[in-house]
Amino acid sequence: MIEIFVEPSRLVAEVSEDVVVRVTNTGPHRCFLIFIEIDLGLELVMERGASTFELDELVEGAVHEHRVRLFARKPGRHVIHIPNFSYRDRFGLAQRVDEPPIQIMVESPVSVVEDSVEREDHRDYHLPNTVFPTVFISHRRAESRWFVNQFFGELIRSLPRSRVFMDKQGIAAGENFRERIDIELFRSRALLALIGDQWQSVARADGKIRIMSDDDLVRYEIATALSRGILVMPVLFNDARMPHPTVLPPDLTKLADLNETVIGERTLKSDVRGIVRRLTSRGFR
Repeated sequence: MIEIFVEPSRLVAEVSEDVVVRVTNTGPHRCFLIFIEIDLGLELVMERGASTFELDELVEGAVHEHRVRLFARKPGRHVIHIPNFSYRDRFGLAQRVDEPPIQIMVESPVSVVEDSVEREDHRDYHLPNTVFPTVFISHRRAESRWFVNQFFGELIRSLPRSRVFMDKQGIAAGENFRERIDIELFRSRALLALIGDQWQSVARADGKIRIMSDDDLVRYEIATALSRGILVMPVLFNDARMPHPTVLPPDLTKLADLNETVIGERTLKSDVRGIVRRLTSRGFR
């Protein structure tokens, strides 16, 4: 008899996770020419691996692990179907198995973060061990939209889209903006601070410089990353220069000490590849 299990059985929405489809021959005889097809439905996406696989032979007590990477679109109880599951027994006779659906519980990233905060763990957030590092792009919307969009597009050519967050691309209409920013900062292991020539001079309607305002979102994003020891990479464009610590608020002065990366309009692709190399050297694969 052959049994199929999926581990882990609980995932987190909007996070890429490695999943194992474990096939076990519980006996009493060996099986041959095993064929298994997986149907994930609409809410689970297979980012890596195959939806079908075959085994020439599986002896009694043997276990085979088929590894895939899944991305859950939204929370809820989802079902993995096994529409095709067949093998040949020791006599060479074809056997078809009607495997019951396998249920997967997908949790909201909000509840995962809240659970971590309740346990007063502000550094090692309670995300699964299989969660891959997220790259957070911090930018000012008042600066060059063309550059920001081109930069984002080039970055996701080399890194999976699910591991790169930018507010314009990653927050749906009607979603709580600050709450989502907090969640993505909790997940992030690197923050790319896009700094243009207007980054430190953009002012509010009352004339106060945004970066000096307590409610400035860009300031909050970078200050949070710095305080948590997240890798922060300043990325300069439009002939911008690194800001001097004397023109930064106290929670951002460490930014001025970081080595910057300069992106040119004509060298955008090669410059972004250089950033990706730095990220992959730190485990972003």
